[in-house]
Amino acid sequence: MARTADSQPTTAAGVPALVPHGRFKGKPAMPLGRPVTIVGARNRSHLHLVSPSVSKSHAMIVNAGGGFYVRDLASRTHVHVNGQRVREAELREGDILGVGAFTFRFTDGAGGPARRPAAAPVPAVLRIGGRNLPHPIVGRSMLIGRRPTCDLALEELDVSTTHAVIFQMSGKWFLRDLGSRTGTFVNGTAVHQQPLELGDHVKVGELEMTLVAASEAGAAGLEELEDLAGTAPLAGDEPLDLIF
Repeated sequence: MARTADSQPTTAAGVPALVPHGRFKGKPAMPLGRPVTIVGARNRSHLHLVSPSVSKSHAMIVNAGGGFYVRDLASRTHVHVNGQRVREAELREGDILGVGAFTFRFTDGAGGPARRPAAAPVPAVLRIGGRNLPHPIVGRSMLIGRRPTCDLALEELDVSTTHAVIFQMSGKWFLRDLGSRTGTFVNGTAVHQQPLELGDHVKVGELEMTLVAASEAGAAGLEELEDLAGTAPLAGDEPLDLIF
């Protein structure tokens, strides 16, 4: 990779990227050319970071259409943006992203001018079989898994620690399996990642749930969902390894 006179890694004009920062300064930049980039210690991660401080599936970076955001995948050591622990946060030009012992400077490839954000999808909730209240999707994503810090924490043994994530991208809801042992299903079909439509049936382990418009929750349900949201905890891809 070409270097500037002061030995800083360069990226192609117009290409968003994570540029190694701190003690890893000078290492090759990681282009963010995929719609979704998984960061973690698992060797199938798009950004493969080998360190005890990095969880197998540590974070997800989403090109939401008009901007990027990062989502912590219930990692052990958390995700930080500009030194602040975040559950989910927008990434702006020059932000410093911390993943375990690694830090990166985010560049949007456009030199900082504001991009027009994509329209948000219809606000939605998950209606879960056997439960009276639907489960809210707080912010732009919902992490499903067995780890207690997941947004939807399940106790079933056939559910992986971090099993799947529902998230917003380009004005739509999407579902992505996070390398679970037993798979994630939409309308009876195993999926890796695909758009979700209102009314779609999702199965994780033995739990079945349906994505519905938040307006269908009813007035009483919406009030309780708002209370839940206010107390929410902070917490076809080919892999491209970048091992430091």
